[in-house]
Amino acid sequence: MKHLTGITVVGITVVALTIAGSWACEGGSCGGPPDMNKAAENIKGSLGSLTLGVEKVNPTPVKGIYEVWTDDGRINYMDDTGQYLFMGQLIDVRSRKNLTAEAEATRPAPKVDVSSLPLENAIKYGNGKRRIFTFEDPDCGYCRKLHPELKSLAK
Repeated sequence: MKHLTGITVVGITVVALTIAGSWACEGGSCGGPPDMNKAAENIKGSLGSLTLGVEKVNPTPVKGIYEVWTDDGRINYMDDTGQYLFMGQLIDVRSRKNLTAEAEATRPAPKVDVSSLPLENAIKYGNGKRRIFTFEDPDCGYCRKLHPELKSLAK
């Protein structure tokens, strides 16, 4: 009986040390800070072969996994070697937070060079300094309801 108790205690100790080690690694801090420059370089090199431009690379709470903002407006995830690409949502199950949605909320809206828009066929109201550009479906009932609102803004 003594022998079995000793094995049980050793087994519990190993499990406890393993769990404690995984808690110490939360937030990507296990083994020192991640080498962001190296990870970003690997990720940009890999995605360049897919013709995706990388706007930004951020660490995630998952060790070795990085949030990658691409020029197609998406947030994806890659490992620090740039070999594996994860597409989808990163969810923190404990806190029930969608980390991808939180990151997307901080992303600035893309800028459009308005001088490149073909405005020769555009519907125009008023001639003020400020301009509003809308892209509408002529068969959409909500888009049709927008026109009286735009006319009132032009006044």
